[in-house]
Amino acid sequence: MSLADWIEDGDEFDPQLRERAHLLATRDDVVSSVAQSNGAQHELLALLIAHLREHFREKYDFSSTGECSDVTVRATGQTLSLNDPQAHRSGVALRMAAHLVPDDLCLLQADAAGQYRLTAAALCFPTRWVLRAKLGQPLLDIHAPVPGYAKEVGAATDQVIHSLQSARPLWRHNWTLLDSPQLYQPQRVALQRALRANELGQRLWMRSERQTLRRLPHSDAVLFTIRIRQCTLDELCLQPGVAERLLTQLHTMPAAMKAYKGLQCNDAMLCDYLRAARDSTIK
Repeated sequence: MSLADWIEDGDEFDPQLRERAHLLATRDDVVSSVAQSNGAQHELLALLIAHLREHFREKYDFSSTGECSDVTVRATGQTLSLNDPQAHRSGVALRMAAHLVPDDLCLLQADAAGQYRLTAAALCFPTRWVLRAKLGQPLLDIHAPVPGYAKEVGAATDQVIHSLQSARPLWRHNWTLLDSPQLYQPQRVALQRALRANELGQRLWMRSERQTLRRLPHSDAVLFTIRIRQCTLDELCLQPGVAERLLTQLHTMPAAMKAYKGLQCNDAMLCDYLRAARDSTIK
């Protein structure tokens, strides 16, 4: 991934900015940090503003002289003053950055033993994890609920992060099927009733995460971003070949991973739906 592609545009960009502004104003659990992350937070904010000035000028109004001191987010009408004395307080720079892009922002920093820990995050759109429960933890503990993580990918992930270069960010996609389109989902939403076969396509949502990793050159912290995109299962399966690929993944997915993703309860019904969707696109 090139640096120019670090933050992506999309139809959800402005609506998600507005939802983030609402959550940041009304919830106290979407931004959290430890004191030693303050320098990395300020570096993140400066890096993000420089990127947006270069690639997204149509979405923001920047101060026109010298160093950028104010930025207005056109989607929300909110103006952030970077010269505000309060900006030097721990957590404030990260909160400002959280208003600027639809992506969630997580900072990872190495401790004295070289283990990367989550030291700060603006997590407005969690996919069923709680920020304060993870803050300060190393990656292995953060991902402990993920089946097979420690045994299969933990060491490889650590190696990737340790070797990450500031000029070469990385990206990957993750996905799950959820029964709610809410963006703020730190915990599973209780269904009022069980899903029925004839409503599966409208009541299950494909929620994908575009994740990037980028090293901050001065603080040496690693920034992990998460961009949420979602659509109903019906909308997803209109795309040729998607239903077949999902079927293949479900057939090869270990039972523990199905349980982790919450797919096991509707497994047979979901496979029936996907076979029908696949057959309808072939005709």
